[in-house]
Amino acid sequence: MTNPTNPEVAILNAALELPAGQRAGYLDQACAGDAALRRQVEAFARLDSIMSTAGQPPGVRAADIVLATMRRSSTTARSP
Repeated sequence: MTNPTNPEVAILNAALELPAGQRAGYLDQACAGDAALRRQVEAFARLDSIMSTAGQPPGVRAADIVLATMRRSSTTARSP
């Protein structure tokens, strides 16, 4: 598993380690009423589910891929 620097990734990784029936309660606690954070984590969870169904190797999390792509894009956009 990765060592995330983004709260979305940390929350997602922790949630995915739990049994499916415990994830909603964990997200309630971890997102602490932050609706935007909750939506982001849930979107990453859906993407992670799609990727695993499509045969993505275990341990590769959707959020890590999306955030890495976003970082590369923002770096590229700032380059002259």
